[in-house]
Parts: sequence; C-alpha cells; structure tokens
Amino acid sequence: MSEPIQQVLNKLAQGKKVFCQVLVGSGEYIAENVDEVFWFAYLPPEVATLQSEADRTKCVANVVLDLVERRHQEELEKLKMQGNARHEAELKKFPTRLPHEPQDFDHYKNRADVLWQLLRKGWPQFFEAHDRMNLAKTELERIESQKRIWLAYIADHKAIYGNFPDVKEDEAAELWRNDDFHRLMSDVLNAPRSRDKRSWQLADGWIDRNYYRMNEAELEEAFARDWNYPTSLHKGNTLAKHARKTGLRFALRPGRPEKPNLLPPG
Repeated sequence: MSEPIQQVLNKLAQGKKVFCQVLVGSGEYIAENVDEVFWFAYLPPEVATLQSEADRTKCVANVVLDLVERRHQEELEKLKMQGNARHEAELKKFPTRLPHEPQDFDHYKNRADVLWQLLRKGWPQFFEAHDRMNLAKTELERIESQKRIWLAYIADHKAIYGNFPDVKEDEAAELWRNDDFHRLMSDVLNAPRSRDKRSWQLADGWIDRNYYRMNEAELEEAFARDWNYPTSLHKGNTLAKHARKTGLRFALRPGRPEKPNLLPPG
C-alpha cells in the first residue's frame, strides 16, 4: 500500500482494534480515489473457516461488495419511493385527465407525442436517416446508414444553430470530400426553416404551467408572464388555435367558457 494512503488509514483507525481492512473505490490506487474503508475487528464466520489466505481475502472482499450492493439497492428503493411520492403529488395538482374526459385519454402522453413530433420537425434530416437505418437488412446497409445519421446530424446542427458541432480535424476533412454531406447541406440550407419557439414553449408549459386547463384570456396572460413577452404580443385565441394545431389537447369542458382553478404564478 502506498505511504499516503497508509498514513490516512492509520490516522482514522487510531485507537481501534483492526484485524483487516477493505478499501472501496475506483480508478488509480491513490487516497483521493478511496470512497470508503471497512475495518474488521474479527472475521465473519464464513471467512474465518477458510484455510487459505487467498480464499479469506477473496471472501471478505465479496462480503464487503455484497454490503455495498445491498446499501445501494436500499438507496435506490428510497429514491424510487420519494420519486413516486412526488409523482403522486404532481398528479393531484396536474391530473392526467379530468372527470369529463375519456377514460383512456392521457394529457402526459399527448404532450410527449407533440414534443416528439416537434423534435422530428426540428431535425428532419437526422430523423429521416434514422428511419432509414431501421429498414436496413444487411450489415453493409447498417454501416452506411450509421454514417448517414452522423452526416445528417451535422447538417441539421448547422441549419439550426448556424455552426457545426465539434468534429475532429480528420473527420472534418472527410466531410468536405463527401458528396452525401454536400447534398444534405444543400437540402437543409435551402429548405424553409422555423424553430417554432412558440410551439415548444406551449408544449413545455402545457401541464407543468397548467396551460391545458386555461381559457384563452388566462392563457394569454400566463404565456406572456412565463416567457417574458410583452403583454398582448400573443393573443389568447391565437395561442389556443396554435396549440390545437400543434396537437395539444385542452382539458376544458367543450361548449362552455368555464374558469378552471388556476395555480398561483411560480
């Protein structure tokens, strides 16, 4: 054991009877990478009965690993329970459906479907290439499809952000010699492009900001407040029509201008 680690352990174990110790960590064998130290004042029965020192060493290491794994699983279960509790609380504030809506409807799924379509719309070349790869039947076709996905991602990134993603120098040189890449770049730069920020903002706040239960006047006020827009820049009826066109479903009861129980800002 290296001297720095031994000094740290001696200080921690001072005044304690230590029969053996097990270090748990990862990476290079230095003090900074030691996450935990286990000391044994006596060997566990399943270890003590072994005759070989190598067997005892391996067994005590397994005992510690089992302990660490059990504790890890307990922590995961605790986090899962906390997550479920938060989820239940969120569902009470923002239900998946209201009593007057169809039993099989789910506003969370509706929003997820809309977000997925917006993502596909924003990265058209990338998703088209990905769809083609799913149709590949041979290993050669899959390799070619994977290469096209890479080229399509770079082309879409350029069209969306105005610059290329980080690419290695040798890979960049290959790009400019690739005819497929030039065709992709020509397609994305000549196609009409819209980031459609309003659609993303509506979908982002559809449930968490309670848009799905707002009437037009409330939606107009909340949308301006949440996204720091000047008042009345986006009219409520326009926002509602755009949301429906995007595919988002309101939870208001049809045929009556009801006023939902809104949550306070923030």
